[in-house]
Amino acid sequence: MNRILSPTMEKHYFVKAFLDFLARDIKKNPSTTEPLTEDMYHCASILTEGMEVDLDEEFPEDLIFV
Repeated sequence: MNRILSPTMEKHYFVKAFLDFLARDIKKNPSTTEPLTEDMYHCASILTEGMEVDLDEEFPEDLIFV
């Protein structure tokens, strides 16, 4: 599955690698994919309430995902 990535995402190969992994897994195991329900959306909205996100912000060089 090919995607056009923003210049910011191109710098962060791990984001592309993760998205590619998800695409392969969804294609290989479609029965494990569930739609986002209204309840799930509501819970996520509560958990992220008040958070501000700048989608153009660069990740720091020392950022570690765990």
